[in-house]
Amino acid sequence: MPQHIRASFLLIVVLSLIAVGCRKSAGTGSDIRLGLITYPADGLNGTSTTNAAALALSEVEAKGGLIMNGVVRKVRFVTITITEGSAEEAVAAVQQLINQENVVAIVGLQNSDEAIPAGGLAEQAGISLIAPIPNNRKVTEGRKFVFRIGCCADVEGKALAALARTLLGARTAAILSQANFAYSQTVAEIFRREFESYGGKITVEEKFIASSPLIPTQAARIKSAHPDVVLLPSTYKSVLSNGILLRSIGVRAPFLGPDSWSRTLLRNVPEFDGSYMVTNWCRDMSTSGNQKFIEAYRTKFATEPTETAALTYDACNILFEAIRRQTTSDARSIRDTLALMSAYEGVSGLLRFHDGGDPAKSLVVLQFKSGTELLYRIVPPEMYR
Repeated sequence: MPQHIRASFLLIVVLSLIAVGCRKSAGTGSDIRLGLITYPADGLNGTSTTNAAALALSEVEAKGGLIMNGVVRKVRFVTITITEGSAEEAVAAVQQLINQENVVAIVGLQNSDEAIPAGGLAEQAGISLIAPIPNNRKVTEGRKFVFRIGCCADVEGKALAALARTLLGARTAAILSQANFAYSQTVAEIFRREFESYGGKITVEEKFIASSPLIPTQAARIKSAHPDVVLLPSTYKSVLSNGILLRSIGVRAPFLGPDSWSRTLLRNVPEFDGSYMVTNWCRDMSTSGNQKFIEAYRTKFATEPTETAALTYDACNILFEAIRRQTTSDARSIRDTLALMSAYEGVSGLLRFHDGGDPAKSLVVLQFKSGTELLYRIVPPEMYR
């Protein structure tokens, strides 16, 4: 984290802790006040975040509210819009929601660079933050009040290794990772360790940086290693250019990728036909309520839901469920119920928390075929843990 952001964050934490000690208990009136942090509609995750929360809330409102201990309570989202990727704005938003708006829990922050510092503030204040899709382990590491709905990069690496060795029967693998991208390095490191523990062999490993794309000599080394699969754990643009180069020199092994891939773009690229990616959700999942969610989302917003929308919808609903199970809506009770939520069936699968913020959940393997994405397999947590 840059020095000026770190200094601002520490100052905000100190001031916030003073304010927390002075403010009245939140959520004790007729309305239960929850925070929602979203982004402008023209950004990557803004529309999906806003729409998913609106849909989840509308379904609660259609029933008159949440029933707690036999009493119907209204729910309200206090919404703050920030610039996507801004750690400073994320911290300021959490501060405002806690100290000025008196919310008892917060949903939002889709990027790890936001959720790590802002989650620290929520942790210090004792207010639960549910961040739907950030995948850096530091988002939840050592924290009791910060939760995620998707899996972290470590888990994606494990699931990709299980996919390669156990499901695809690969004996050898090549890895092409992005050296200046921590997420890419984490997925590569975990994949290597787990793939070798299954008896597989990494025959070649190459690295590149975003400003310096894969060079032909690196691609030639991957081709010469004759791997059964090639792991490409980086962002869409790098994956696209590297994959096209590898195919152009004759690499025919299936490409494997984590959730950083863009399914909507790569599925239409001929060079990625037959490739696999691990993700948290897809339209074809048979989980409870998934098709109902998709239809409701289409009807309300006249567009298809994204993974961000599905996981934000789950984040809202698991929070609502935690509140329903309480006799009071105080922040500590909500956190304790979330942390021990042993079985919650969301649209993205069965979520199990074990006194921590990382869910044990199944991951989805998609395969690209002829311009479409097909549900290849559901990978349960017992397969990769």
